[in-house]
Formats: sequence, structure tokens, C-alpha cells
Amino acid sequence: MDPIEKAVITSYLIRLKQDLPPLDYLLDYMKQNGVFDDNIVKAVKFTQFNAPRDEHDQADKFIEVLPSGGRHAFDVFVNALHTSEKIAHKDLSALLKDEKARKQAQQEP
Repeated sequence: MDPIEKAVITSYLIRLKQDLPPLDYLLDYMKQNGVFDDNIVKAVKFTQFNAPRDEHDQADKFIEVLPSGGRHAFDVFVNALHTSEKIAHKDLSALLKDEKARKQAQQEP
């Protein structure tokens, strides 16, 4: 994930934590698209002592590990939001895309 994408995620942390789709859906989507592997999925779902995380802790951990998903993590995540059934997720997807484009335009000479 590039610095602009990380900045977009950071800018919308509260909204992301409030409006994430079900984490099982997100984790499966990210894994199917080669962004997360089994170790990352396990880290999101369980603590280092193999105790299950509650939904709030899973959401926090998901957002924490998202940048480690590589070059395509942001785009795959935004696409996961877009393909969700809820309008709020589609809106969040568009908001993140627009913010990325705005930040990129600010950096152009």
C-alpha cells in the first residue's frame, strides 16, 4: 500500500471502524484476491494466545494489518466494499476512491 493510500485509511479510521462489512466477508474477499494469507486472517480473528477477538478488536486488527497486504491491498479493499450488498459500504468505497484521487491530484506538479 502506498503512502497516499495509507493516509486515506488513516483519515477515515473512525468511519471505517463504524461501517465495515462483516469481517468474515472481508477476510474471505481479501484472501481470495491474494491480499491476505492464512496467517493474517488468523491474526485478525485471534490474539497471540489463540483467544478469539471480539468484533471490535477484529475490526481494529483488520485496519491495522490492511497496509501489510501489499500493493493492491487498498484497491481490493475498496472493491470489497463496493461489492457488498449495503449502500453504506458502496458509499464508503466511493468516498475512499475519491479521497485517494484528491490526494494524488494534490501531489501532481
